[in-house]
Amino acid sequence: MFDNYVVGNMSAQTIGTFKRRVLDGLKRDSINSDSTIHLHWAEGVISREKIGGLVTAGQPVVWTMHDMAPFTAFCHHSFNCNQYFENCGACPQAHKVFQNKVSMQFQANRSAFSIPRENLCVVAPTEWMADKARKSAAFRAQRVEVVPNPIAEIFFQSQNRVKARVSLGISPEHFVGIAIASDLANKNKSVQNVVAGFFGGLSRSGKNGKLLLVGANGDYFAKNNPDIIDLGLLTQESLAEFAIGADVNISMSLAESSGLTIHEMGALGVPSLVLSGSGMNFLIDNGQNGVLVEGVESLSTAVSELATNQNLQAALSSGAKLSAGKIASPAIAAKRYLEIYQSLKP
Repeated sequence: MFDNYVVGNMSAQTIGTFKRRVLDGLKRDSINSDSTIHLHWAEGVISREKIGGLVTAGQPVVWTMHDMAPFTAFCHHSFNCNQYFENCGACPQAHKVFQNKVSMQFQANRSAFSIPRENLCVVAPTEWMADKARKSAAFRAQRVEVVPNPIAEIFFQSQNRVKARVSLGISPEHFVGIAIASDLANKNKSVQNVVAGFFGGLSRSGKNGKLLLVGANGDYFAKNNPDIIDLGLLTQESLAEFAIGADVNISMSLAESSGLTIHEMGALGVPSLVLSGSGMNFLIDNGQNGVLVEGVESLSTAVSELATNQNLQAALSSGAKLSAGKIASPAIAAKRYLEIYQSLKP
């Protein structure tokens, strides 16, 4: 709350981390010096000072990034700001009264990583984020590798499309979209643009259809539109069970480092229509496993074309499934991480 509503300037497009970054719930004596420490979502669990101390002491550390927070001063996504290349001065996402403190914290955080370390490997889920990290003042001297985020095995297992559509009350002739976010009301997810573009495309194509929404606050969009089905928050098993009934996955998110749902849906044979930008461009091979769009009008055009072209639907479905199998398999990720673990020098 303090980070988002006191330090954050409220006009920012994304959340930030300031106070959480210095919190530390991990005791040093609980760490085996011979172990490789693998970090995920470190904020509030292990402080930057502790991470720096582990690295300096020679502890093997793998740091998997899920957004840009590990190498910025405050933000989880920098949008068009590149100040993290140097010092993150005058952070546009923080109130002016905190900007100097944010910059000072950034300088303190980066100091522990300014010297190349053979016992540290920073991992990015996409080449897009890896490029950002390599240019950052924090990780410029460090080894940065790319390991795509793996998805749960349930998405690779056979699901019953007919059963899914019947249980949702969807007719065989309906063209069905799906949009997924933990919080569908989050402005960064632009679900209002998903709705406008999808139904605009259906109208243009002359087809009937349904839009499935998965996540919290979907009722806001569904209450005035009978063709929107609000499924709420789902387990991975339930998501796989219902999502197989969709024809296309849609993401108009403004800030994505790596959209996990692109490959989750892809493994089910559901291709994606994705707003071009940030890490999403590295997940979509345009015209092969999905389509990159530029806005609502572009999305409507893509929906209309896909809804009326079964051959294109089949080709993109096949491509999406192939791509997910090659990139997002847990076995592939495990192999890559094992190679990285073995390569670190204590």
